[in-house]
Amino acid sequence: MSNISPQAIISSEVKIGKNVTISPFCIIEGDVTIGDNTFIYPYVHIKGPVIIGQNNTIFNNVTIGLAPQDMSYTGSPNCIIIGDDNILRENVTVHAPVLYDDPTISINTEIGNNCLLMVNSHVSHNTVLKNGVIFANGVLVGGCCTFYDNVFISGGVLIHQHVRIGSNVIISGGSRVGRDVPPFMLVSSFYGLISGVNSIGLRRANFSIEDRQIAKDLFRIFKETNSLNPAKEAIQNQYSNTDSKVVPITLEFLKYCKRGISEFGEGQDAKNSLF
Repeated sequence: MSNISPQAIISSEVKIGKNVTISPFCIIEGDVTIGDNTFIYPYVHIKGPVIIGQNNTIFNNVTIGLAPQDMSYTGSPNCIIIGDDNILRENVTVHAPVLYDDPTISINTEIGNNCLLMVNSHVSHNTVLKNGVIFANGVLVGGCCTFYDNVFISGGVLIHQHVRIGSNVIISGGSRVGRDVPPFMLVSSFYGLISGVNSIGLRRANFSIEDRQIAKDLFRIFKETNSLNPAKEAIQNQYSNTDSKVVPITLEFLKYCKRGISEFGEGQDAKNSLF
């Protein structure tokens, strides 16, 4: 049985699962589905169309489904989809999708499973978070971005619209990222430069020693070529017969780069890698 405060405002279209808690002063309106065992703290505002899965925890002052910060927005029939076992901390914003005539852009705003969005982080319109994504405090994301599995974005990071961040990437605090970051890499520069491999993240994700070594080799190739197409060609030539998991994941990611890839280096030596 669900626990719904009489001080919450919930429209008649809302569908509520089992063992859901909706605290006082929440506003839930429109075509909204809330899955089992979800806990919603006070002062949350959810505006449909929104689908929320099971076992989610949504903290105070989160807003989900309000209009995006896009001047072209005139409403959209598309949806926000949130999976299972996510935590949205205080003041997180998740914006409704814009209706685009572009098949490369997600029609929905999506959050997968087991994601953690910390205080004041922002999920922009038509952005997709796969599984296990973590946004630390104050992460700001432009529209139509994609974050693949097990990405960690540290506090205060700024990410340009249409950027894609590959799986198992970690981006250090305060970075500004204007181009795609291939899987398994480490961004540790204010200028969004890729400075190494996320070795700790790969080890925690149970990648083998051989896979971790190949990821370091891919970093070397990227750094030497510092360009998308030469990097793809070199990886294909050198690893055409490998059984490593990291190579096909990387090549699949590189197929869909529209903004190019971030530059490789240290410090302030590539200011042109910015927006």
